Order: sequence, then structure tokens, then C-alpha cells
Amino acid sequence: MRPILMISLFLVAALFVQSCKKDDSSPNGNMTAKVDGEKWTGKDVGAQVLQGVFNLSGKASDGSILTITVQAFSMDTFGLYANSDHAAVWLPANATNSFVTNAPMGIGYVFITEINTTDSVVSGGFEFFAQNPLTEDTVYVSEGKFSKVPFTSSTAPVGDNTFSVKIDGVSWTPVQVTGSKALGKIIVNATDANASKAVGITMPDDVAVGEYALGDPLFGAEYGGQYNPDSQTFLGSTSGTLKITKHVTSSHLLEGTFSFEASSLFSPGSASLTAGSFSVHY
Repeated sequence: MRPILMISLFLVAALFVQSCKKDDSSPNGNMTAKVDGEKWTGKDVGAQVLQGVFNLSGKASDGSILTITVQAFSMDTFGLYANSDHAAVWLPANATNSFVTNAPMGIGYVFITEINTTDSVVSGGFEFFAQNPLTEDTVYVSEGKFSKVPFTSSTAPVGDNTFSVKIDGVSWTPVQVTGSKALGKIIVNATDANASKAVGITMPDDVAVGEYALGDPLFGAEYGGQYNPDSQTFLGSTSGTLKITKHVTSSHLLEGTFSFEASSLFSPGSASLTAGSFSVHY
């Protein structure tokens, strides 16, 4: 079984998340569904296209999150199942574990019916079963619709952002570095030119200067790291430390250092990330 893609808040499938910022001239769009028969409506909705990968995310007023990631941005239908490159994730309100379509019992589809590049909005629908990898419980999301959701498209240049880390003792400098604020989180993401190899850190958007323990974001860690050596391997932080040295909220500047051990319950492979540092605007 391929590694389970993480929720969009938590890097690379999660890394390509729209900041869900709204202004007076741009509608927020709509995203609705039924979750085990109960109506669900996204209050904050957004989408982003990065290096051809499309991510759609919605957060309801109760804090529950529904996110979908597909490896293409075209008017087509995409399958969601255990061996799929595409994924949907459901995170219930106040939950620490998410339900994912990449789990053994996951199955479904998402389709895009409209891509309006003039207004930068996208529409479509979805339906899927997702499974909690830890408890093996399932959830059924039906009648999913998204309409006129604004999307952004970016090549994520490094710009003034900086990021460096040693992976298994070897220094790695990314080509693209981004910082984003979405659904209560700040995400720091660094990738190679193809957005396949990636390292990222996620934390609450009100993070203060200080030191924090890193855990696996897939299992609800408030502070988490992820390392993707390629587009098919997703390793979450099992232990480690994040140290925030500067956070200037007025200018959206965040600086810090980190190190963590990364592995996955669902696939072989592990890595040690050390001497990590970043300075990003989000």
C-alpha cells in the first residue's frame, strides 16, 4: 500500500493549501457535503494550484476540516482509493486523528466541472469513503459540492525566504520556499524544482517565541514536521524539536530552527533531519 497522504494542513498533500483569505471583491465560494448523513458546510473555503497539484480545503464553523488533493488541475474525474495519487481527508471537530481515502477501506472520486481562469474560480463535486488508519473506523462523505471557489496559482519562488536542513547528514537546499497561514495554522514548506522532494513544518498561527516538541501531524500533533523524499513517500515526525526565534505578526515574519526523526507507520523508510533553519514571510 502506498503511504497515506496527510491532511492538507500538514504539508505536501497539505502543503498546497489556499490561505482562505477573503476580501470585499472576491467571493469565498461554497463547499458543502453530507458526512454520515449530516449536513456539512465549509465556512472558510479556498483552493490552490502549485506545480500542477490542486488542493481544495474547507473548514466548518465547528472546526471540522475537509480537504481534497489531486495531482492534476483539469476538468476531469479523479479516483480516490488506497493506491491512488489523489486523496481526500476528513478531520472531525476536536479530533486528533483524520480519516483518509488512501487507507485500505477508502474509495471514492472527485470531479472538476469548471475552471474559470478569468475569475480564478473552480467548481466540481466529490463523494468518498475514508478510513481512520488507527481505529479502522470509516466515514461516508456524500453529495459533496464546491462552487465558485477562488484559487491561487503560484510557482512558489524562494524570494526573501530562506530554508536549509541536513537530511541524514547531507545538506539540502530547496529551490522553492513558502510560508502560508491557513485554517489556524502556519505552514513552512520547502521543495525541489518539481515539488516532489519536500520538507515542511506546521504550527499554530499564534505560535510564540519558544521551544516545542514535534510529533506526527497525521495523528493530530499540534506541532509537526514532514519529509517527502519523493512524490510517493510521506514521512512524518515521530520526535524532534522546533525552536521559534522570531515571530513578527505585523509583518508576517517567522524564523526558527528545527530537527526531527521521520518515519511512517504505513510504509518502510526513515530519515533524520538536523540543523534545520528557516526565515519566511507568510
